[in-house]
Amino acid sequence: MVELIGNARKNAFEEIARGIIRSGEIRYSNDIIAGKSGAVIYKYTDGIESSNVSGKSLSYNGKKPENGTIIVNENGNIGIAIHNGEYCAIKTISSDEIIITKKPQKECNY
Repeated sequence: MVELIGNARKNAFEEIARGIIRSGEIRYSNDIIAGKSGAVIYKYTDGIESSNVSGKSLSYNGKKPENGTIIVNENGNIGIAIHNGEYCAIKTISSDEIIITKKPQKECNY
């Protein structure tokens, strides 16, 4: 039973990661249409989102990660390293695969 609950939490966090990636793709597409393209780095610290570009934020359903980084490069490719207090989700810019592991937040880096 404990393993089943753990797998459900892991799968739910993977869906959150996928939602964040979709949100980054949509934000990038909207920026291209508006003529405002460029790389953006979104950071989460204790559940609060910030970005390196004033006024940029991601809009998605679901719980925000506790900590982590989302990188949208100048070509719209997305990389993430986010943590929810239990699991780490990492996806490199050059891969489509999201790897979910149980590890401390300090080891969840892009």
